[in-house]
Amino acid sequence: MHKGLVLPFIILSLISLARGTEITLYENFAEVARPVALEGGVFAWRPSDRLSGTLIGDLVWLSGARERLRVWRGSELLIYADGEEARLHYLTRGLTGRLGYRLHLDSGAFAAWLRVENGLDEPVEAAGLTFVAGAVPLEGAPGRVEAMALAKRVQDEAPAFTFQGGLGGVFRYRLERPVTLYPDRTELPFFRGDVKPKLVWRYRGGFVRSSRLRLSRLYRFSAPLNLSPGVVDVFAEGTFIGRSRVGRTYKGRPAEVGLGVAERARVERRVEVLEESKDRRRYRVTTQVTNEGDEPARVEIEERFNGKGLKLVLPEGERVPMGYWIHFDLAPGASHAYTFEATLVLR
Repeated sequence: MHKGLVLPFIILSLISLARGTEITLYENFAEVARPVALEGGVFAWRPSDRLSGTLIGDLVWLSGARERLRVWRGSELLIYADGEEARLHYLTRGLTGRLGYRLHLDSGAFAAWLRVENGLDEPVEAAGLTFVAGAVPLEGAPGRVEAMALAKRVQDEAPAFTFQGGLGGVFRYRLERPVTLYPDRTELPFFRGDVKPKLVWRYRGGFVRSSRLRLSRLYRFSAPLNLSPGVVDVFAEGTFIGRSRVGRTYKGRPAEVGLGVAERARVERRVEVLEESKDRRRYRVTTQVTNEGDEPARVEIEERFNGKGLKLVLPEGERVPMGYWIHFDLAPGASHAYTFEATLVLR
């Protein structure tokens, strides 16, 4: 376990709790650690009612001292240990962390934010903060944190999270300065950088016999850091234009943000049935895509056929199992057409 930060108790002040304390955030819980004194080799701990209701089982321990005996008396814990000073660690669901993203299409500005949920009904003063991303199994804790990695410092005035390395499938990021986590939600800039989002119109699915082919609209860019799955807020010309999700994407790999139907893509399709029987069907298909928008678009179409076998005459594009994949770029106002013949064996 990583060292984490202290939560305030009712009988102690926030200032005294924050001194030398840390929090380690996960997606569904947090590890809290704070310095404590052992009087006569005994430490007595009675958490507040609010904190007590968020504790995860009996995951409470001391570091820096050798424990000899524990005694629970209701909600009070007595720890007998060798030493004078130690750190008390425990796990709580009262604090959780999650990443969210913002993308500005015009400037290419991309930002990652750490969103901390504080359900303890009072501010938490942390001398240091660590965020852990990765698969962290914990019985009784729903969900999981997806793995991500970051090796670039936050820019400008953002807090300086730094990559602390990985261990056992998780990655750690460290904020080396005091921070206040307010009740409900506190958002901290985690990363700022620039990307080059490119408009993509795409269809991926079964063979379409009708004259209509609906393309989806998305923006693709090279991930500036290893991205954990999360929500992306997208802006253009200073206006919020949509919210989408990005999947787990490693640094340098293509990241995609979907924004619904490609309304500025006009698709005209002619499907000719050349042969149709119980055993075989043969089609000649011509598809033309026109860019009616004001920005360049990359078109990607992948169609797959249902049947026992497929013979495909495809002058351009690539074969995929039981189908094809074709891609091309369209400038504003430009059109591109392609034709293929498909013979489908039904039985």
